[in-house]
Amino acid sequence: MKTTKLILVFLVAFAAQTAMSQQQTVGIFFNTPEASNGYTLLAPLFDSTTYLIDNCGEVVHKWESDRLPGLAAYITTDGNLVRGKASDNTVFLNGISGGIIETISWEGERIFEYTISDGYYCQHHDIECLPNGNILATVWEYRSVEEVIQAGRVNAQSEVWSENIVEIQPDYENGTGTIVWEWKAWDHLIQDVDPNLDNYGVIADNPQRIDINYLGEKETSVDWLHFNGIDYNAELDQIIVSVHNFSEIWIIDHSTTTEEAATSLGGNCGKGGDLLYRWGNPLAYKSGTESDQKLFMQHDANWIPKGQMDEGMIIVYNNQAGIPYGLEYSSIDVIDSPLLEDGNYLYKNAAYAPADFHWTYTAQNPSDLYSVLFSGASRLPNNNTLISEGTSGKLFEIDYDGNIVWEYVTPIDNNGIIPQYAQPQMNYIFKSVRYAPNFEGFIGRQLTPQGHIEPGTTTECEIYSGANVEKLYTDGNFYVFPNPASSLLNVQWDYTNIDKIQITDIKGNLLTQTPVFTNGTTIDVSCFSEGVYIASLLNKGYLVSSKQFVVK
Repeated sequence: MKTTKLILVFLVAFAAQTAMSQQQTVGIFFNTPEASNGYTLLAPLFDSTTYLIDNCGEVVHKWESDRLPGLAAYITTDGNLVRGKASDNTVFLNGISGGIIETISWEGERIFEYTISDGYYCQHHDIECLPNGNILATVWEYRSVEEVIQAGRVNAQSEVWSENIVEIQPDYENGTGTIVWEWKAWDHLIQDVDPNLDNYGVIADNPQRIDINYLGEKETSVDWLHFNGIDYNAELDQIIVSVHNFSEIWIIDHSTTTEEAATSLGGNCGKGGDLLYRWGNPLAYKSGTESDQKLFMQHDANWIPKGQMDEGMIIVYNNQAGIPYGLEYSSIDVIDSPLLEDGNYLYKNAAYAPADFHWTYTAQNPSDLYSVLFSGASRLPNNNTLISEGTSGKLFEIDYDGNIVWEYVTPIDNNGIIPQYAQPQMNYIFKSVRYAPNFEGFIGRQLTPQGHIEPGTTTECEIYSGANVEKLYTDGNFYVFPNPASSLLNVQWDYTNIDKIQITDIKGNLLTQTPVFTNGTTIDVSCFSEGVYIASLLNKGYLVSSKQFVVK
C-alpha cells in the first residue's frame, strides 16, 4: 500500500513538472488594453478555411472553400469574403499562384467566381476590393522568347512572366464577372542596349519607364517582376504595387482608360500608364548608388488612411532589411512620398525623394522579426501597427513607440490544425487584416466567440472594449464630455501647443478637423450616426492624445 502511494505521488509530481515545463507555442499569447480592439482575418496558406478571430484568439466566424488560398483574403462592407484561390495552372508553376477569385457570402454561399488561369495569364498573390464593388488583381502574363528578344532584353534565353493589373466587375446574378480596366507593364518598358529593338532610350532620363535589363544577365527567373502586393487610394484614384524583384514600390494612375493605360498620355496626371512614382531602389532606373537602396524584397505596400498617424504616407513590410549589413532581419517602414497637388510626384532628375524613411520599426533584437517571404503591415485606428510575420505565422501589434501590445501565432501548418504545445512547422500566412468592431460588414451579424482554433489553449484573456486608447507624448490631460453625447461634445485639455482637433470614425475616416487657439472647444455631433468615434489633439500634424467617445 505504501509503495502504491509513493508511485501516485511520483506520477502527480511528474505530471505537474511536465505541465510547468510546457511552453505555449500557438494561439493568443496576450491582449492588452492598449491593443486596437477588433477582429482579425486569418487565411493560413495550408487551409481552405478562412477564420475571423477576436482579440483573444477565439473564432467568431469562418468561411469554407474547396481550395487553398491564392493568396490574399478580405471582407467587404457587405460581410462577404473575397479571396484568391489556387487553380491547377501547369504553366505558371510558382508554388504560390492563385488563378481564381471567389466571393463567399457571410452565410457560406459562393456567389462569385472568376478564373484567370490558362497558358497565358494567371492571377497571383494579392487582390484589392474597390469602393465601387469591383476587384483589382495582379496577373502574370506570358511573353514568348521572340517578344523578349524584340523588347531588347539581354538575357533572352527563355520566355518571361510579365505583370498586368486588371479590374474585374463582378456579376453576382450570374456568378461571374468582366474585366473593365487593364494595365500592362509590357507597355512601359525601356532598354539602352540596342537602338534597333523596341523601347530604346536613356534609362536615367526616363524614370517613368521599366528597364527590362535592370537585373541583367544575373536574372534567370522567368518570374521577372513578381508583384506581391496591391493597394488603392480612392482620393487620388491611384494604385500602388510592391515589386519584389526590383525592391521597389510603384504608383500607377488608375483614372486612365485601358487604352490610355497602354500609353504615356491621359488620366488625371497626364502620364497615361507610365509610373507616377517609384521608391526603394534607384539603381533600377540608373540613379543613385547602392547606399541609396532602402527596400529589399518587400511586401504589402499600402497607404495609411486619413485620420491616423502618418496619414497619406506609405507603410511597407521590408522583408530583408538586413541585407546591406549581412544580417537577417525585417523592418516595418513608412515612406513620406513627395505628392504634389495635381496628383503627380516631385522629381528632380535624381532618385525620387525621400532620402530615407519617415518612421521605422525593428525588433529590439533585430533578428526576432524576420520573414524572407510573405508578410505585411497596416496602421490601425488607434495609430498602432498590425504586423504579419509570414513564415512564422506570427501576428502582433505594436504602438507607435514599438511596444508590443498584442500577439498571436497561427495554429495551422502544412499538417493541419495543431494542438497547444506542439511546435508548428510551416504555419505560413500571406498577411492578415484587422477590422474594427463597428465595421460596416459586421452590422447585423453574430460575432459570438466559438472557442480557439487549436485544442488545449487555456491562456487567460480579456476583451477590452476600447478601440482606441489615450496616447501621451507630452504631459497633460484630455477630457471629452458628456460621454455618450447626443448633440454637443465638450473638449478640454491642458496640453500646450495644440493647433488642431479632429474627429474620426473608428475605421480612421476623417469627419472634421478644426483649428484651435485655446484649451477647449465644443463640437456639434448631432449629425453623427450612433456609434463610436475618436477625438484627437494634434500639434503640427502629429498626434498628441486621443479619446474615444460614443454618440447616441
